[in-house]
Amino acid sequence: MMGRLLGTVALISALFVPALPAAAEHLPPNGFFTDDDGSVHERNIDALRAARITFGCNPPTNTWFCPNASVTRAQMATFLVRALNLPVTSADYFKDDEGNIHEVAINALRRANITSGCNSTGDRFCPDEPVTREQMAAFLVRAFHLPPSTTDYFTDDAGSIFEPTINALAQAGITVGCEAQAFCPSQAVSRAEMATFLTRAIPLPIPLLHDTLLFALPFSGVCDPLQVSCQKTIDYRRLDEYLINEGWFYSGSFAPGDQLLFEESSFTVTMNNAPVALNVGPNVTSGGTTRRSYTATIGALDPGTYVFKGQWTWDGQVLYTTTLTVRISS
Repeated sequence: MMGRLLGTVALISALFVPALPAAAEHLPPNGFFTDDDGSVHERNIDALRAARITFGCNPPTNTWFCPNASVTRAQMATFLVRALNLPVTSADYFKDDEGNIHEVAINALRRANITSGCNSTGDRFCPDEPVTREQMAAFLVRAFHLPPSTTDYFTDDAGSIFEPTINALAQAGITVGCEAQAFCPSQAVSRAEMATFLTRAIPLPIPLLHDTLLFALPFSGVCDPLQVSCQKTIDYRRLDEYLINEGWFYSGSFAPGDQLLFEESSFTVTMNNAPVALNVGPNVTSGGTTRRSYTATIGALDPGTYVFKGQWTWDGQVLYTTTLTVRISS
């Protein structure tokens, strides 16, 4: 009895960077959160979530990140404590964070000398105030022990007590400013911007966004009545890598002559009518089923339309054809 292995074409977006942890996580096309799609900071937000430095802003479902909301000083304490794995302390340094859910992190941040508070006497933290960009610079320079810089990168931070840390942040490549030659030091930092600052500072691996396109049945596209020819159109933003993973299977014991036919059967893929080189795996028999896989990796594709055609051939005859039209935006 002849059958088809349910195979897939997985589209994976790969961006490899120096990483902590070592391996990047694989995510669906839109990542962890539903409210950051299209944000220039989305990949860094996903990196922060993959590293468990953030969990979102709408517990318990945590499907939102609230990227445009300002990050508070209390939230920043928790982000940094998670990022650096700082130990907790029994000391209570500030009098204005009692009952705050971030109090433990605030005290850990103070114990690590990453903050000294928000007033001259050092007994207040101002947990609910938004973090400004210049304060963010100070937090990160202290947290990651960034060396000082002799270069003055920006024109709008002259006289700021944070100017040295702003320049150190720029020298480390963690910021390029908010516009040409400007840092916008007094501007509040959004949660999305914070994600990018932290991802660059640590640095974190960027999760690999991926999706699965089904060549084999069951198929969610349009098929002819006999389901021997199917097609589907899918829209994607630009991805970095495309993985093909398909195959044949044969269920039960081979009928006379079928083992040779199975050996000679094939699965082929073309992209815009050009053949795709496939890696053919060995025949593997398990649980009464013999399987053979076909895999390939396709590099980054420029925005445009690409037609993938997969065909299964048995005894010299094309039995099934699936056409996947992939439209890639920038």
